[in-house]
Amino acid sequence: MRKLLSVRSLGLSVKFWSVLAGSGLPLLSAACARGPQSGLADVKNQAIAQVLPELQAPSLDSEEVTSFSLLGDEERVIIVLRDAFEALGRTELKRGLKRTEILERAIAYGKSKKTLLGALGVNDLTVDRDYEHLPILKVRINSQAALDVLRRSDRVVRVMRDAKIKRSDLQSFPLIGQPGAVASGADGRGTSVAILDSGVDYTQATFGSCTGPGLPADKCRVSFARDFDVEDNTPDDAIRHGTNVAGIVADLAPGTKILSLDIFDGDYAYTSTIVDAINWVIANKDTYSIAAMNLSIGGGRYYRTCDSNPMAVALQDARDAGVLAAVASGNEGHTDSMSAPGCAPAAVSVGAVYDGNYGSASWGDCSDATTAADKVVCFANVPSFLKLLAPGVSITAAGVTMSGTSQATPHAAASLAILRSKFQEDSVNDLEARLIATGKMVKDDRSGITKPRIDLTAALAQSTCQITVNPTTVSASAGGGTYSVTLSTGSACAWTAASDSDWLQIASGSESGTGPQTIRVSLLSHPESGTRTGNLTITTDDETKDVSFLQSSDSAAPTGSVVVNSNALYTRTLSVTLKLTASDASGVSEMCVSEAATCTTWEAFKDTRQFTLANTQGAHTVNVWFKDAVGNAMSAPVSDAITFDSVAPLMGRLSSSTTTSSISLTWSNATDSVSGVASYKLVYTRGYFTVPASACSSGIVVPITTAGRAAINGLRRGTTYRFRLCATDKAGNTAAGLVATVTTRSR
Repeated sequence: MRKLLSVRSLGLSVKFWSVLAGSGLPLLSAACARGPQSGLADVKNQAIAQVLPELQAPSLDSEEVTSFSLLGDEERVIIVLRDAFEALGRTELKRGLKRTEILERAIAYGKSKKTLLGALGVNDLTVDRDYEHLPILKVRINSQAALDVLRRSDRVVRVMRDAKIKRSDLQSFPLIGQPGAVASGADGRGTSVAILDSGVDYTQATFGSCTGPGLPADKCRVSFARDFDVEDNTPDDAIRHGTNVAGIVADLAPGTKILSLDIFDGDYAYTSTIVDAINWVIANKDTYSIAAMNLSIGGGRYYRTCDSNPMAVALQDARDAGVLAAVASGNEGHTDSMSAPGCAPAAVSVGAVYDGNYGSASWGDCSDATTAADKVVCFANVPSFLKLLAPGVSITAAGVTMSGTSQATPHAAASLAILRSKFQEDSVNDLEARLIATGKMVKDDRSGITKPRIDLTAALAQSTCQITVNPTTVSASAGGGTYSVTLSTGSACAWTAASDSDWLQIASGSESGTGPQTIRVSLLSHPESGTRTGNLTITTDDETKDVSFLQSSDSAAPTGSVVVNSNALYTRTLSVTLKLTASDASGVSEMCVSEAATCTTWEAFKDTRQFTLANTQGAHTVNVWFKDAVGNAMSAPVSDAITFDSVAPLMGRLSSSTTTSSISLTWSNATDSVSGVASYKLVYTRGYFTVPASACSSGIVVPITTAGRAAINGLRRGTTYRFRLCATDKAGNTAAGLVATVTTRSR
């Protein structure tokens, strides 16, 4: 059941459809079109959508919907697979994955999904939609037990309801340098931008007054149109949100084509529908030369990036395929969070600024006492992890005027298309970096956060082969070692690396290359006093960057310890195990092991070593010296002691007395001059010809409860017994033992 949700606007009443409050579906609040109450021209089409409080998604940090319960008899659920999800992120490729690689990934996803469904073993689950190019399934679940099994599966990284998403809502073009870009020939020609929105009224003159998608062929700029939810047989809904958004792209990038992907059913789009549209983009990115997607939608509140949200996963797959997505940050006025899918790491998230002075402006939930070009609008979500800003106030396109981060976002989508048409060999990372690195830095007065506002002129003029290195300075130890420097540059940019010092050596294979790479360098040890400095210089045709290496000297010897046989006090063997630990600023390279007070035979350091003691009974001290990589050696060793004892105790005398049923034995103490006697063992056998084995390794054991004596009762009358008494020392040596033959009395 649904009910009407009242929406405030300037002087008129607009109504939106909403789900019934309390129905349990998490409504993701919109980054919706905004309209000011004063100071702006042509406000008749501007509306401020106010979501009822009980319908707002919980303000939780990122992944908040994995612990819900089934509502009703059936629930539509989105699943993100773990193993497939972890395979995402190959965005260093020039133009994204090749067609064959996309198909290979789709096959791998299919296998993962089949394995998951087979492993679940539940009957109350039906696959509703398999997005073949994404690690995502949409399923219908008919029992709480099935939902619980799914959520507990280690093959699944995310389970969430099929949530509803709402729409987010020309002087702006000169602000970002569009006229000059188009005049130079950079107009997006040869590309398409997919508009995931409410549809596009392609009959408008802005799009070539099309009679249908792609018709007439010589004038129509909307080359494809499809309803991904409910087929309503209309190019756009009454709100005309998608038409305005597409019009901004069409006007800003006059050479690009528009793909109208209608994801809305009324005022909302389900997560599954959005994912379906992104899946289509991946499958058709080569057919239509898709450079970018525009998603002027959003919901929820995320305080950090949301990488396992189904829409975020889909956007990452699209990015891997070579298609970037410009996504609205949302219009709730947050400075610490934004909506989804703008929070996706793969998204190019966009906030809004004014493009001029409008006087004071009121936006319902917030107001700006003054306005000016490049002032952040009070309704815009601008957290620290936002990527870009663009004009978003009173943007007129295709006969519609609207305001919001929805209107800022197509400025980014169109800019990406323009950059793609100009820099065809750039990777998606390169394109995104151009917009971010060349944007005009704008400070948000609300928080002090500074973000780049799109500057197309600068982005187009940016050197193709600029360099970024990380780190720029390396503090190295005196002992030297191997270090890595990350080089970021255009994927087609050739570069060379050179060192100005013989102790700073570039590893083989790192002297030159093309595109981003990790450069490895090796530093020799520094035995001299003072700190020395060397530079690694990286050069492209357009720029040179230095990485400074500062290597300090080392005059201190290592510190460490040695432990013999795990701290045992005694050993019966000459071979012992040494456990060695040592540390030094330059690294420990050598050690010397000896029982003598001095040592001259150095060997490579290792943390475990076998050592043979001198063949003498008694205490032994093992000394170890350590030397570091620059030659500093310990003047005094570290030591550990152990006693070598391989001789069994010397037995005393064994005496006996008897009755008809018992035998009593007494003995004098054994002696051991090295480790001392630790214990005694007494065993016996019955019969004259059976003798207990040497060292008391066989026979019936007699408990010894009193030192020097033992009694055995319950024996047979007139029967002979053979006894053996053995002493064991503290090193574990056992004597062969004393033997006594005793016969019980017959009467």
